[in-house]
Amino acid sequence: MGKRGKRPSAVDLTKSSATIVRKWTLRVWQRTVLLLLALFFLGFSPVIFQGSYIMEGTSFLLLGSWLALYACRASVALTPDAVLVRHVLGWHRIPLARVTHVEPGYYGLVIGYTPGKAWLSLAFLKPNYAVWLRRRGRSDDIAAAILDAARSARGDS
Repeated sequence: MGKRGKRPSAVDLTKSSATIVRKWTLRVWQRTVLLLLALFFLGFSPVIFQGSYIMEGTSFLLLGSWLALYACRASVALTPDAVLVRHVLGWHRIPLARVTHVEPGYYGLVIGYTPGKAWLSLAFLKPNYAVWLRRRGRSDDIAAAILDAARSARGDS
């Protein structure tokens, strides 16, 4: 734990040193689908609670809440010195000088950094058809932008 009980990787975006150069979020249609799913789960949880299905109602309530938060919060941001990955619970900061590789995949962007660690961003998934047809998607463009910024931060050419 860091100062004042915060995790060391916690990011305060109100500070002037965290100027965002570029930010990627979910597209409107992706947010719409996720929010509709969240409304479905949240809408049916009271109906399920009326019966004797307490566990099912609770799981519908938690899943709907998580989908709603994910739809509104999932993003990746690039600052002059770091990559910021936002999940449901908060931001994770990875210094650009430590980024070794970024791979788009079925589960999202895998950002590898030294010493042998990796962080998964669930915001940008690469569908199987894009891999099978060798198509370049949005996640490939984001990975290339992060790698270019990491190379320039390290001074590589």
